[in-house]
Amino acid sequence: MYKAVLIDCSSCPASRVDKPFPGKFLVNALAETIRTSRTSAWTNADDLSGHEMLRFFVDSPYEQAVAVVWVDPEADYDEANKQAKAYAKDHPGFPQIIESNDVRHFLWASEKDDDLEVARYLRGNTKIRASWFTEVNGLRCLADAQGFAVMADGNGASRAARAAQAHALAIAYQNALYDIANSISMAAKTPGPRAEATLSNVSCFMAAHYFGHPVLPNTRELRDFYGLLRDKQSIAEQFQEAVSQVERLAQVVRESRRDSERQERIAAQDRKELQKELQETRDRKLAGRLNRLNVWVALAGLAVTAAGVTQITPEGLGKWWDAWTGTKAVETTTATPAPLPERGGHTTKIDASKEKPHERGGS
Repeated sequence: MYKAVLIDCSSCPASRVDKPFPGKFLVNALAETIRTSRTSAWTNADDLSGHEMLRFFVDSPYEQAVAVVWVDPEADYDEANKQAKAYAKDHPGFPQIIESNDVRHFLWASEKDDDLEVARYLRGNTKIRASWFTEVNGLRCLADAQGFAVMADGNGASRAARAAQAHALAIAYQNALYDIANSISMAAKTPGPRAEATLSNVSCFMAAHYFGHPVLPNTRELRDFYGLLRDKQSIAEQFQEAVSQVERLAQVVRESRRDSERQERIAAQDRKELQKELQETRDRKLAGRLNRLNVWVALAGLAVTAAGVTQITPEGLGKWWDAWTGTKAVETTTATPAPLPERGGHTTKIDASKEKPHERGGS
């Protein structure tokens, strides 16, 4: 019997998880995007211990990391969780806080083991029904949201390890599709560059990383295991929901682009009309300047013409200015003294030659 606790480690740095995935049961395009690190080459041993860290969808915005931590085969649900969390504290690459939603359980048991052992380990209780088991490739299996159990016909460490890797892949797909749904929802609320980037990232992930049947047909056992996990964990339904969300987001992006193009056309038309108004204003101002210039040129020509046909003298210039401005020069005359009146109303003439010298000199 082999037991493992699978822990979601997507929130942790994974720089040390850089070795190529050694499994040969996945399609090559997917296997090339998986990196791994192990505490030991435990798949070649009879006993499984330590852990394997798996990074899925490397270099994708929706990269996931899942750790497979092998625990004591005798541990129950609670004890397995305690062992896994204690192990995580002593090794790098694990989250500091491990929530219940971050944990799944894997069990590789024998046909001789009791079904209650499966219930106690996967669910932490003894409630179980025979109808919950599904026969896969001749083996009784149980897969649900809590974990995955296989009732095998023998103890095979390598088979158990590959089954746990298939389980980790199902968890990675489930978490990635959840992240995609959340990112699409957030992007749809803020249409624009963010929505277009999200649409591009999601489309690339679905085209490059998602496979409905990622396990090769020649590994029938693992292919059937993954098919059961996919169906029981509703991965296919999650994918279809993500596709619908992508279509709706694409519609939002198209409408956003049309709105942007419409606004650009309106802005361009406004700029064109503004330029036209500015040009008309400049034309009017230029026409006004030209009219004033023509007036001054006409005046200058008139002045030149007048100067050419008339002798320019101060008196002539003044008359020309009076005629042009409509004013008259003020006429001035020299006053002549009036004659002195005579006695009796007649004028008396004075003969200066007959005046006495003493009268002129003032004695």
